[in-house]
Amino acid sequence: MTDQAMTNIDEVRPDRRPLTKPILFAYSLPATPLALAGLPMGVYLPVIYADHFGLSLIVVGWLLWAT
Repeated sequence: MTDQAMTNIDEVRPDRRPLTKPILFAYSLPATPLALAGLPMGVYLPVIYADHFGLSLIVVGWLLWAT
Protein backbone atom coordinates (compact mmCIF):
# COMPACT_ATOMS: atom_id res chain seq x y z
CA MET A 1 0.00 0.00 0.00
CA THR A 2 1.14 3.50 -0.60
CA ASP A 3 1.51 6.15 2.04
CA GLN A 4 -0.51 8.66 0.08
CA ALA A 5 -4.24 7.99 -0.13
CA MET A 6 -6.01 8.86 -3.34
CA THR A 7 -8.61 11.43 -2.44
CA ASN A 8 -9.25 13.05 -5.80
CA ILE A 9 -11.22 11.19 -8.46
CA ASP A 10 -9.21 12.93 -11.19
CA GLU A 11 -6.13 11.08 -10.01
CA VAL A 12 -7.86 7.76 -10.62
CA ARG A 13 -9.42 8.41 -14.04
CA PRO A 14 -8.11 11.64 -15.55
CA ASP A 15 -9.79 10.96 -18.91
CA ARG A 16 -13.36 10.92 -17.52
CA ARG A 17 -15.57 13.91 -18.14
CA PRO A 18 -18.43 14.74 -15.78
CA LEU A 19 -21.93 13.94 -16.99
CA THR A 20 -23.74 16.98 -18.29
CA LYS A 21 -27.39 17.75 -17.56
CA PRO A 22 -28.59 16.81 -21.08
CA ILE A 23 -26.87 13.42 -20.80
CA LEU A 24 -28.39 12.80 -17.35
CA PHE A 25 -31.78 13.80 -18.75
CA ALA A 26 -31.36 11.33 -21.63
CA TYR A 27 -30.49 8.55 -19.19
CA SER A 28 -33.59 9.32 -17.11
CA LEU A 29 -36.05 9.26 -20.03
CA PRO A 30 -36.64 5.47 -20.09
CA ALA A 31 -37.61 5.51 -16.40
CA THR A 32 -40.22 8.25 -16.81
CA PRO A 33 -43.10 6.05 -18.09
CA LEU A 34 -42.51 3.55 -15.30
CA ALA A 35 -42.54 6.29 -12.69
CA LEU A 36 -45.73 7.77 -14.12
CA ALA A 37 -47.39 4.35 -14.17
CA GLY A 38 -46.50 3.75 -10.54
CA LEU A 39 -47.64 7.14 -9.30
CA PRO A 40 -51.38 6.32 -9.18
CA MET A 41 -50.62 3.16 -7.22
CA GLY A 42 -48.87 5.18 -4.56
CA VAL A 43 -51.71 7.69 -4.42
CA TYR A 44 -54.84 5.53 -4.67
CA LEU A 45 -53.88 2.13 -3.27
CA PRO A 46 -53.43 3.27 0.34
CA VAL A 47 -56.93 4.78 0.29
CA ILE A 48 -58.43 1.61 -1.22
CA TYR A 49 -56.60 -0.65 1.22
CA ALA A 50 -57.61 1.46 4.23
CA ASP A 51 -61.24 2.26 3.29
CA HIS A 52 -62.46 -0.85 1.49
CA PHE A 53 -60.45 -3.50 3.30
CA GLY A 54 -60.20 -1.77 6.70
CA LEU A 55 -56.45 -2.20 6.98
CA SER A 56 -54.37 -0.08 9.32
CA LEU A 57 -51.70 2.33 8.17
CA ILE A 58 -48.95 -0.05 9.25
CA VAL A 59 -50.37 -2.90 7.16
CA VAL A 60 -50.91 -0.59 4.16
CA GLY A 61 -47.30 0.59 4.40
CA TRP A 62 -46.06 -2.99 4.64
CA LEU A 63 -48.13 -4.02 1.59
CA LEU A 64 -46.80 -1.14 -0.49
CA TRP A 65 -43.26 -1.97 0.59
CA ALA A 66 -43.73 -5.65 -0.25
CA THR A 67 -45.16 -5.02 -3.73
